[in-house]
Amino acid sequence: MDAVRELVVGRLAEVAVQVAESFVGLTLRVLIEKKASAKELRGARIDSWEHGLIRGEDQHTGQLKGDYLVGRGEADAPDIDGRVYVRGNPTPQEFSNVKIIGHTDYDLIGEVAQDNQLD
Repeated sequence: MDAVRELVVGRLAEVAVQVAESFVGLTLRVLIEKKASAKELRGARIDSWEHGLIRGEDQHTGQLKGDYLVGRGEADAPDIDGRVYVRGNPTPQEFSNVKIIGHTDYDLIGEVAQDNQLD
C-alpha cells in the first residue's frame, strides 16, 4: 500500500508543477496580504525554485535574497490554494496586477505588472 501511496503522491506533485507552469507569463489579479517573512519563504521552498531567480542565501544575514510580499489570486482560498510571492512594492491589503515569472512546486512567483493589463 505504501508503494501505491507514493505513486499517487508523486503524480499529484507532477500535476501541481504542470499547473503552476501554466501560469508563467500571465498577469493575474492578486490580493496582497503582507510582507513575506524568511520563514514563509523557506516553508514554501522558494530556494528550490529551479530558475534561480531568488535562489541563494546572503551569507551575512542568513535571509533569502530580495523583498517579497505574499498574496493569493482573487479566486484562491486562504490556507488551501497556493500563494503568490511578489517582488516590488504593491500595497498590502489591496489587489495588484502581478505578472507571473516563475513557480515553486505549489506556489507562484511574480512581480508587479508594469502595463497593468490582466490576461
